[in-house]
Amino acid sequence: MLRIKEQAMKNENLTHAIVGQAILDEAKIGPDMIRISYYSEEEARYLWEVGKRWNLVNDLRMEEAHGAKRWVFTIKASARQRLYEAIGPLPNPSKDRAFRHLVARDSKGGNWKYSKGEAKKAILSVLSLPTTVREVCEKTNLGSSSVRKHLRSLEKEGKVRRVGKNVNAIRKNYRLAELWSTCVS
Repeated sequence: MLRIKEQAMKNENLTHAIVGQAILDEAKIGPDMIRISYYSEEEARYLWEVGKRWNLVNDLRMEEAHGAKRWVFTIKASARQRLYEAIGPLPNPSKDRAFRHLVARDSKGGNWKYSKGEAKKAILSVLSLPTTVREVCEKTNLGSSSVRKHLRSLEKEGKVRRVGKNVNAIRKNYRLAELWSTCVS
């Protein structure tokens, strides 16, 4: 494996393939980031060093959860499109849809996607049937925190309501699997 690492340090396309496989196997692709974690520091550091060489990854850090240490890094927002163009589409339809959502978003942030009030209208337009937070994010091209904020506001206004959870969601991700629908008047 060290020879592959040496080759990847010289070949960006090989690095894309290695990182792409890690995304398929180990990554969580959320509406806001691609997060790769390993219980083995050596495995995490191996992939992180290769990704760092080509400016694909953010800093490697250690986290503790449930009494276990994990080494974690994320894919840089500025590298997502380049990476997706090299490896996409992904064979896992759910991960591919999530990755495409991230690529479509502004990698630098700060630009409003909708003028005042338009984000809520866009969210309402996709809630004719019960829809998960993740699906709302993907259909409106908004981040999960923005979608959840607008859903809470719309809920207070009596325009939407939580109707359950998508029990088939991958890893049953807490807030992203919540099902929302418009209120019937």
